[in-house]
Amino acid sequence: MPRIDVAIIKELSHSVPSPSINNNAEQTSWGVKLPALTQLFAGINKKQVAAFMAAAYSRKVGANQWLYQEGDKPDRLFLLGAGRVKFYRISKKGDEVLLSWLSPGDAFGLGAVLRPPYPYIGTTEAVQDCEVYAWQEPGLGQLVHDCPQLVENTLRIVLRYLKVYADQVVDVITQTAEQRVARTLLHLGDESGRIHSDGVEVQVTNEHLSALAHVSPFTASRLLNKWKRSGRVEKKRGKILIHSPEHLVID
Repeated sequence: MPRIDVAIIKELSHSVPSPSINNNAEQTSWGVKLPALTQLFAGINKKQVAAFMAAAYSRKVGANQWLYQEGDKPDRLFLLGAGRVKFYRISKKGDEVLLSWLSPGDAFGLGAVLRPPYPYIGTTEAVQDCEVYAWQEPGLGQLVHDCPQLVENTLRIVLRYLKVYADQVVDVITQTAEQRVARTLLHLGDESGRIHSDGVEVQVTNEHLSALAHVSPFTASRLLNKWKRSGRVEKKRGKILIHSPEHLVID
């Protein structure tokens, strides 16, 4: 994914008038670091990115708060600036089915970009305190009109998510539970892990890891304990430290 030149965005933003802010949201603060990586702005020139960010409002979202629910009117596009968000659907029995784990730099609420907008297909909920940037109607429609590249980028993001889901289906059919948990943990480490001197730290609970790997929480816990005894991982509250990613690869 392309990098956003934060320094250029900050410099250009001084020449872009700030919009009025709705929903009691805070105006975007240029002192806050933007996500280093995002596909949302791929191929868009720096001046347009600056104008786009100047039209956003920033919002603090506390842990366990919804940003939107499945079926809500798709009137906002979001970019996660800090924190973690889970994307899920509710089954007919009322069970939560986790679909994706969103990290800083991820865009969501993508149906709002389409004309006409497409209803949100799932629910997004903050897992920890978050900061999000959001664009809403009617300004969002004008931004999309002025920057057609945004629609193409949205399609690329959707295809990336589709690939992840396709890989998961193939894994369920062809791989063992241990292989799926290992692959999921390594994927999370690659996408959002923090590098430490003794490994890569991933913020994920046993429950969320098991849901993403399509195994039971008991199976995920059993495998993590097995890897802990062999020194491959270390478990902490809500975190897993991968000491040796290369030793976690299971053929």
